[in-house]
Amino acid sequence: MSGRSRTEISTWRWALSAAAWLLPLAGGLLPASGCGFHWVTGDGRVGEVSLCDGSGCDTEFLSATEAVTLRVAVDDAPFGTRIASHWYYLEPPLTRVLMRERIADVDHPQWVVHRMEPPRVGHWKPGTYLVEVTLRDRIVSRKTFRIA
Repeated sequence: MSGRSRTEISTWRWALSAAAWLLPLAGGLLPASGCGFHWVTGDGRVGEVSLCDGSGCDTEFLSATEAVTLRVAVDDAPFGTRIASHWYYLEPPLTRVLMRERIADVDHPQWVVHRMEPPRVGHWKPGTYLVEVTLRDRIVSRKTFRIA
């Protein structure tokens, strides 16, 4: 053995464990690789948002057989900024059916691209769709498209 008693070793382990939990409360940062902790240093900002299919962007009607791509220009993104898109099918009169949510964590200005394949094999259901883009859980853009 190393010459230390079990009581001495368990006391040191307890002290180190307590220090690791108290450090963030004192204003320090823990190495956060893989623990899901995000230290957000600002709000971030979104610029251009567009919906595209294979034949163009931001048209009222999109292709019923092609994937739809959402492109979001993140102009300012401090470390820990979260961009999400929520894809809905709108059923008359007032029902929104959530189809998918996509999330991206960014830490510098960049394009965030979320792609949605046709939900049924080969084609989108005819009707109106809504995509909401959120930045840190606040809606920053809404885009609609229709499938004939």
